[in-house]
Amino acid sequence: MVLLIEIFCSIGEFCKRFSTTHAPKILKKLAEAKETRV
Repeated sequence: MVLLIEIFCSIGEFCKRFSTTHAPKILKKLAEAKETRV
């Protein structure tokens, strides 16, 4: 799941639209997941 969204975020445009329209919450969870992974 995280991997999929990372791929989408690398597209950039999608990531911006997705984050602004849909899911700041999901992106926050992703950020937390990245921090824990790193």
